[in-house]
Amino acid sequence: MPDSNIQIFMNMYHGEGTRDASSKVRGFLFQDLIAVDELIKPQTEYVCSEYIEDVFTSAGNRVYIIQVKYYPKGSIIIKEIMRDLYYQYLRMKLYGYKGELIPVLAIHTKTIPEKPTLADMQGKDYINVNRVDCPQLPLDMEAWLAEHVYPLKKTDSENRFFEAFAWNDSIQSFLNALIITKDLGTLKSYREKIASKLNGLFSEYNIIDEDMRKNILLGLAVQYIQETYNDPPKNMETFHFRKRDREIFIKYLSDHISTDTEANIAAYMRYVVMDCWDKIEKFNEQLTMAHINLLQFIRDTSADWIYRLGSNKSGQLQLLNTISMKDNDSLTDFIEWNVSKRLQVIYEHRNAIETFLRYFWKILFNINFDLIDRSLNQTDRVRLMPEFYIDEHETRYLKIKFTDDVANSSVILSTPDSSRSGEELYCTFQRMKDFRPEKWYMCGKYHGKFSYEQNVSSIINNKTISILHQGQFRIECMECIRVDMECWHNTENCNKSIFLDKCINDDWEVSE
Repeated sequence: MPDSNIQIFMNMYHGEGTRDASSKVRGFLFQDLIAVDELIKPQTEYVCSEYIEDVFTSAGNRVYIIQVKYYPKGSIIIKEIMRDLYYQYLRMKLYGYKGELIPVLAIHTKTIPEKPTLADMQGKDYINVNRVDCPQLPLDMEAWLAEHVYPLKKTDSENRFFEAFAWNDSIQSFLNALIITKDLGTLKSYREKIASKLNGLFSEYNIIDEDMRKNILLGLAVQYIQETYNDPPKNMETFHFRKRDREIFIKYLSDHISTDTEANIAAYMRYVVMDCWDKIEKFNEQLTMAHINLLQFIRDTSADWIYRLGSNKSGQLQLLNTISMKDNDSLTDFIEWNVSKRLQVIYEHRNAIETFLRYFWKILFNINFDLIDRSLNQTDRVRLMPEFYIDEHETRYLKIKFTDDVANSSVILSTPDSSRSGEELYCTFQRMKDFRPEKWYMCGKYHGKFSYEQNVSSIINNKTISILHQGQFRIECMECIRVDMECWHNTENCNKSIFLDKCINDDWEVSE
């Protein structure tokens, strides 16, 4: 790639400040999968996410500017997308790019939009320009844009740019180059396709079974893209920081999948987050796009958080200490085990991880539902991150504090198996007795006030307490919070249910 083109790409980032994703704002999963799919292609040289467009791909003398839309419900507004893509297309041409430039709309939606005509693009709903001749260009395009376009808000800046430089031949060239993809499928189906493609690159690595290899490769690949959303180091151009070379990408995956690393465990945990969401989306047809957008942000911040948690032994154990219902002795030497054995233990707790995620997500969805129809600012985004509620100073288990909860510390536990609920409650109690959270969120038949000084058999027999005891804690049965199919479009008022000091089912036998 000539140095002159690199300079053009860096110039293209000017005026794109609103696209700049800080360490607190991550790209969404469908976009990350598009970027991974581009990196898998042998002709790709490199990709950049959240740079110029959602995904920017360089393939020799050809570049793709890709806008990504995931609309499982409803239809997209094609005119806004066409304006965005034409703006970037024409701007790059005017900056002097001489290679092949291909604008792309990569999409999942029920109805694929048709490519607009030249007359459509000339109309007031699109470009609102019908100019036969190429306009005269300023001597210094960068300086002109910096003065007349970049200071304006998005719509106004595009309008000002089109008024000055759009003309019919350039619009037709844009339409000729434009690609609107076929439906890429649901998040689940597309994710599975990407995992299979990745596995095809590394099928000779048979250290682990194929399904696990696919899951780990997918988690690693998404993480490789996610790392570019952090702030670049000082004195480093954003382009060079966001740039992800295919050659380095392949080596990165090869190095991890051929050896046991902590990143493999973290990648598997990220995969569990993806898969958990797939099930929620599949079995909740009544979710609207507004619901999905809010839940997807919660999902993606959770995926980033759980990857970091799973990247070290202590974080893995912290999760297991929270969700495991096995005997304490089963985790005594966890820190000393090799990666393969610890990965197997995490795998055995997959359902428990999903239970934790479902209840955590639904509570976050409930208490942040006021954000459903508004553009999220930085403060809003922080409210949707797990770290906002999890005590960073407690490293033994995942200690949670919800803002309006009467309890100062709580924990989301697994659901006891009905066939051995007493045994699993006993194991959980023995572990929580060391940590002493004030409230257990644990789906099942147990609820009410108890004490860590009680004999566990009293708790198993529902012997609640009525007066203040040392080491008092409450079990919430979570009947008020629904996380099953066709429940996610409904919200629950946590302030009038699980955040109170009394459960609606508190009518059991009392032990003084």
